[in-house]
Amino acid sequence: MATPGTPAPRGGRAARGAATGSNNAELALLQQKFREQEQAYKRFFEEARQLRGFTRLLVQAWLAEVHLMLAQLERRIQQLAAYASRAAMDAAWRRFWDVLTALSPGDIQAVGRRLVVVSLFLVFQIIVGVGLLSYSVSRFRQFDPQTALTREQWEERSHARAEVRRVQMTMTRAAEEAKAVPAAAAGGAAAPATPAPDTSLLRGEVEALASTLSEMRLASRDLRLANLSLDDVLGDLNKEPADLADAAKVLGELDKALETPGSPPPPPISMIVLGSLLGMITITIHLNWKFRSRWNTLGFIPWYLTKLVGAPVISLAVVGLLFQVSFTADLSTATGISALGLRGASPILIFAVSIITGLFSNKMFEWLRGLADARVATMRPPTPEASPPASGDTGDSSSGGGNP
Repeated sequence: MATPGTPAPRGGRAARGAATGSNNAELALLQQKFREQEQAYKRFFEEARQLRGFTRLLVQAWLAEVHLMLAQLERRIQQLAAYASRAAMDAAWRRFWDVLTALSPGDIQAVGRRLVVVSLFLVFQIIVGVGLLSYSVSRFRQFDPQTALTREQWEERSHARAEVRRVQMTMTRAAEEAKAVPAAAAGGAAAPATPAPDTSLLRGEVEALASTLSEMRLASRDLRLANLSLDDVLGDLNKEPADLADAAKVLGELDKALETPGSPPPPPISMIVLGSLLGMITITIHLNWKFRSRWNTLGFIPWYLTKLVGAPVISLAVVGLLFQVSFTADLSTATGISALGLRGASPILIFAVSIITGLFSNKMFEWLRGLADARVATMRPPTPEASPPASGDTGDSSSGGGNP
């Protein structure tokens, strides 16, 4: 073992020397490639004078962006000449790939056609985005998130009305029986053919109805209305004699108040797909214009269609999981919210969450791609760092490429 102050072993010096030589060779290769792309840019700049109209305007903007990328690459090469590191070298190569992709067409006419296609496709995306936004506004035009029912609450109303009608029919029969008893006594009958209704049994039916409605996932205002109506019914039953006709009338009014006219709220699946597409197209319009200089007319269409299909799939997966999860860990103390989840949520909330998942679908794709790249990297055999490169080998074997 070497003591402090003693020179480093020969093996360490040899490894550092080999690494320095490899970096110098790689830097020389990068400088050579940069000069080639710089010459290609100058040739394109001279050929751009032949273009006319809208194509020339697009190409001039494209040349300005490429010139900016070349300036950034030149700055990084100068930094590498002063101090070279593996991370800085990889970043410089990634910038070089961007420049190479931008200058890959053989002539300025191909560049002009490519930019025209990208611009037309961008206009098409904007039209589709505006169409989706208009359709969303039409779907939610009469929708008030403060008072509108969720789809679950809308369906629960029909179950609640069935229970109310059952008790109302019982109350109506009891009222008719109560009317028949005095009529039979007035006719001189010895004993009424129908016994007087038992109000205790009717009171039990009303209390059971109140318990059943409280367990349903009704809206708060519907539940308050039902409780007030049932209190009136119990008050009618407590009278002497019991006012069964008025109790049946109150139950009829409650049944009518719980009626659900019109169409039900939109189903969650359609809201998820619509929201995710709107969010995905919104962010992709920005990304398409930002990175248009790196596109070719055949490469971006499959990429875009993949994102177009993938965004709703990701949103369905995320929102579907949120439908099954409810967070209730002492939220009321901190936020005033008793439970957090999408079960029974308003359609506008489902739509908003789907827009957010659509906006971040590109990040999800990048995350999945990173997982795949990490998996491939772990499967590669390790490269010995101390062994010097072979004669004439200036490749970038340690970085696994540099193309993002």
